[in-house]
Amino acid sequence: MPEELTLRFASNTDDGLVEKNRARRAAGSMKKNAVQRIRPTGCASDQKRRTALRLFETGFGYKSVAQILSLSPYTVRDWMRAFRAGRFSTHLSPKQYRYPEEIKTRVVELRASGLSWKEIEEATGVKRSTCRSWLRTKQN
Repeated sequence: MPEELTLRFASNTDDGLVEKNRARRAAGSMKKNAVQRIRPTGCASDQKRRTALRLFETGFGYKSVAQILSLSPYTVRDWMRAFRAGRFSTHLSPKQYRYPEEIKTRVVELRASGLSWKEIEEATGVKRSTCRSWLRTKQN
């Protein structure tokens, strides 16, 4: 009988842990107040990147590709290096998208109203370190 109780207790405990972990994962995967980032202005379009890829594959050099696409040769040179290394993508990395200016202004206003960095992060969905750097930039 003690073995039966032990097994039942272990089973209930494991089920509880599984449920807690499941809930924790679900909460972590849903970002509260996630802010939609925007594509930076002046950034080459995905279409230009696709065209550059086709030109690289056909043997064009970066200077001629830059001239054809009306882009900086330095940008296309970097693309060519990434292409040769197998890292070139026809889509802009999500890390290069930027926050709208309204969010930056809101963060500064929230901090001025006395909110902590944690409260600002929860309210806006922007990481604390990013908020701090915006505030430093606004102060300078």
